[in-house]
Amino acid sequence: MLDFSDIQIEDVVIHWVGNKGRDEGIFTSRSVTSVKEEDVKALLATYLLEPFAKTRVMSRFVHTSDLRFNEVYNYVSQIFSQPDTLLEQSINLVRHLYECSTHPRIKGGEFYMVYLKGVKLDGEIGSAIGIYRTENKETYLKVVEREGGYGVEADRGINIHALDKGCLVLDTERENGYRLFTVDAHGRAANEARYWREDFLSVDFVPDEGTITGQVLDMLTGFLKEGVPAQDAIKPAELRANTVQFFEQNDQFETARFESEVLKEPETIESFRAYRGEYESSTQMEAPPEAFTISKESVKAAKRRMRSVIKLDTSFTIYLRNLQSEVLERIERGEDAGKGLNYYKFYFKEES
Repeated sequence: MLDFSDIQIEDVVIHWVGNKGRDEGIFTSRSVTSVKEEDVKALLATYLLEPFAKTRVMSRFVHTSDLRFNEVYNYVSQIFSQPDTLLEQSINLVRHLYECSTHPRIKGGEFYMVYLKGVKLDGEIGSAIGIYRTENKETYLKVVEREGGYGVEADRGINIHALDKGCLVLDTERENGYRLFTVDAHGRAANEARYWREDFLSVDFVPDEGTITGQVLDMLTGFLKEGVPAQDAIKPAELRANTVQFFEQNDQFETARFESEVLKEPETIESFRAYRGEYESSTQMEAPPEAFTISKESVKAAKRRMRSVIKLDTSFTIYLRNLQSEVLERIERGEDAGKGLNYYKFYFKEES
């Protein structure tokens, strides 16, 4: 997983790129932007890095004939070798992006490049380069002080929680096309969005067992929290326990076997398939193979996140630390008709 807790924003370059089909051109900066205010740095870090914080979908640069002919790969490599060429290479990149921006629905907007230090991937610290494209701005109201009181004005700006397009390239595995992560607000199905990943970046997903296992476990965690068709919270807890057990006891994941051995009920399987389709679309996650080798390290990381919490109205919260079947069998859910309330009953041997 990515960790930005020790991130340092070294340099930022901002250009403007239009739609080539409308002959809008590009406008390039003459110097690197210096961001000194700590509060602005914090907001900028939120805007540029927050979308990548939870992603597990790792990619790499590719080319049909030779990786050296991938333009973004080449320019990024120059920056990693000589960080002081950020401005020069960013101009090369914005020109390349302009050549790819021909779809009639592509809007003009800012183009950012950022050189970062202190990025952690699975505990390893290194440098990274961020490449971003802004397409949409929002109208907002601001209160301004005037003589004798206050007034309200309209302005337009960027929502720091809504990045349009982004690519974070880590300085690792250069010979294999680096390791990188992408974001696209349009989703991978939109025709006008394909120019970002396919035409401009030219990247492909990295099908390693750790990434695939992590993706599937993240998806299952969401399903067990949001998509299980159950009337009480014990059923999701049982499924969590059985899911963890399945991944711990098997070396291979097979979708059909998981559905029959863990989900079992037709209604649950149907809900899982519907949730999986929606999840893959909303997160731009490439559909994982029906069978793959399970990464035990990814299982350990996911197990820590698969905690069960039962919230009862606004007054009580029950934390289930042990999800083993023999423990869950000691919990009983019922309904008190006289009081018109539901209840949980817990059986135990001794207090600790």
